[in-house]
Amino acid sequence: MFAMFLIAAIVAPQPSDIHAIEVTRASAPYVSHTRDGRAFVEFGPTVETRNVSCSLQGRDVFDCTYEARIKDFFASDYAAWLPKREHIAFRDNCWQIVSPK
Repeated sequence: MFAMFLIAAIVAPQPSDIHAIEVTRASAPYVSHTRDGRAFVEFGPTVETRNVSCSLQGRDVFDCTYEARIKDFFASDYAAWLPKREHIAFRDNCWQIVSPK
């Protein structure tokens, strides 16, 4: 566990990590829960990301810039590309958006 933290603190988030963060953010309004507490998304949006670039800002925080666009489940085409800039850190065994300090 400690070794994983050290590796994550040194290595910047990969484009797939940024994509996972955006999918989680876009799917959040559509989350439903089963009786036993598990979460699921039915008819969730499709997310695309591109031009991911991350640089180390602090001890464990990366400043990432990228573009993202979303297509709702019933939509026929994607929305426009939106530029995004987030501070991302590896916490609780996953990459998370953190507020700038």
